[in-house]
Amino acid sequence: MSSIKESPTAETTLGKLRGSYDSQDHSVAVFKGIPYAAPPVGDLRWRPPQDAPAWAGIREAIEFSPAAHQLTDDLFFKFIVRAHGLDPAIVPQRVFAMDEDCLYLNVWTANLQGARLQPVMVWIHGGAFATGSGGYPAYDGTRLAQRGVVVVTINYRLGALGFLAHPELSAESERDVSGNYGMLDQIKALEWVRNNIAAFGGDPSQVTIFGESAGGASVAMLMTSPLAEGLFHRAIVQSTPALAEMRDLKKRVGRLQSAEHIGQSIARRLNVEGPNALHQLRAKSPQEILSVMFFPSVVVDGWVFPLSMTEAYSLGKHQKIPFIVGFNADEGTALTGSNPTLGPAGRPITSVEEYRQSVEALYGEHAREILEYYPVDSTGDLAKARSDFVGDETFGSIAYAMARSSGGGPRWFYHFRRVPPEPATHVLGAYHSAEISFVFGTPTFFPRQPYDNSLSETMMDYWTQFAKTGDPNKEGLPAWPIYDPDADQYLVLDENIRLEKVANADRFELFNRIARQRRGL
Repeated sequence: MSSIKESPTAETTLGKLRGSYDSQDHSVAVFKGIPYAAPPVGDLRWRPPQDAPAWAGIREAIEFSPAAHQLTDDLFFKFIVRAHGLDPAIVPQRVFAMDEDCLYLNVWTANLQGARLQPVMVWIHGGAFATGSGGYPAYDGTRLAQRGVVVVTINYRLGALGFLAHPELSAESERDVSGNYGMLDQIKALEWVRNNIAAFGGDPSQVTIFGESAGGASVAMLMTSPLAEGLFHRAIVQSTPALAEMRDLKKRVGRLQSAEHIGQSIARRLNVEGPNALHQLRAKSPQEILSVMFFPSVVVDGWVFPLSMTEAYSLGKHQKIPFIVGFNADEGTALTGSNPTLGPAGRPITSVEEYRQSVEALYGEHAREILEYYPVDSTGDLAKARSDFVGDETFGSIAYAMARSSGGGPRWFYHFRRVPPEPATHVLGAYHSAEISFVFGTPTFFPRQPYDNSLSETMMDYWTQFAKTGDPNKEGLPAWPIYDPDADQYLVLDENIRLEKVANADRFELFNRIARQRRGL
């Protein structure tokens, strides 16, 4: 008599799916490459996502879909591995294949035939809105699903294919907007979850969105979008970057050109001008479009996002839901490692005087304070100043602003400090993205110490308990109180989990004050 289970199946609104069981734990069913929107190709390029077509029979859901088109050389993780003294070749290929037809998601569930629906956790991957995939090995949802939640990971459009704004794209839109296609994809995926997740044992009334880096920024932004209201009920924001850097669709704000202006520049670099610009742009191959350097920006368009993040969190114009927010102790190390002498304005810096001039040009009346916080007395100080600066301005200050934001629901603040044990890794410290493998319980590039496994177990317990109840606390875990602005403490996630006073709060306040001034607040 065979003990092999039949392949798991689920019936969605579009048709029936056949998945597989996790290779190590046959209690967890996995469904990969599920379409949640129509392929955004041809005339659907640079349009809001449309409904996916239904299918007849049973659709196989046993392989991850292609990722969105992107640059494939994963320099970020290769740098981290090299800094550990290891061969960069061990970095797994971050994408399995690439295609403009990329709007798919994946589900892990141990509750396929469950009598009671389980809470849902939807992961939004990072990668500067330019790289990444929901099928990346570090995002395997098995360990979280074992804790009584249904896990979803998603793809969304990236780079210029996901975030290009252009006056003619706005003109063809009935709302006179463009850009934000990748964000609209995320909202479309959440609509799929609302309509279909019960078929996988998930509760559509208990959805937590979580993400890191650009994924964390996505979570923070979706908390301010009227289009996303009601699609999720809790949120976890891991290392969100540069919320203040949202561009306005049609006007320049401070040093940021409008999104439409940037789009016109990109079109010119693709030799597209004059009549039929959109036809010409849609005729370009994804590779041609990717060849144009483009740093994607989410757009304040008055539709998807009525306000910038600085405005929304300063004014309390975000969803009144529980959320967790936090950042890592050394966010800047890996991000500046390959260009340690780039100054705050993004220009190469070769001397102390150039560093000072760069800070003064960018920060004007605030330059003196910044130079005091991040002093450079010799060229040997440039790398550390750059790393500390990026970590504090781009990540620490944003998490702090969210924790202290007015209005909203209860929030819990954390600071991840775990540094890998190998001596070489102390250069990187608790680097950007280091917490992801702890949240998912997935392998890392380097061996773990016993307390690493304990820390990962604790973090998975916190995250899933929060998804279940809206509060990360439960019996057996170190107490994690709701953030109190007067006490101003965060939970330190390290070998010894503990509460501490927030460090560098004065620096965070400075950067947030600058951001508010640039937005006229």
